[in-house]
Amino acid sequence: MNQSDVYMATVCWDDYVTDEGVCHENTAGEQMIIRHSIDDLLEGVEEYLKLFKGRDAYLECASMETYEEYNVEKWKDITESVKTILKSKENNGK
Repeated sequence: MNQSDVYMATVCWDDYVTDEGVCHENTAGEQMIIRHSIDDLLEGVEEYLKLFKGRDAYLECASMETYEEYNVEKWKDITESVKTILKSKENNGK
């Protein structure tokens, strides 16, 4: 059978608030990232966190799904693992 892993993550940011404390509603957003390797997922998350840094972007969630044909056979929450890897890379200056 044809089996493949898909890695997904969601980067979010909250409503924009000016220095004066004025909240601009409906400016919150999110970007879903879908990749076929954990390295590519980490790279994508890093890119979007950097892109939306001014909006205090954060990793909301991450998962790995294993597909067999078109059906999800396994699902795993990898949010904390991804956060740990990103923090480690940040601390090591990579």
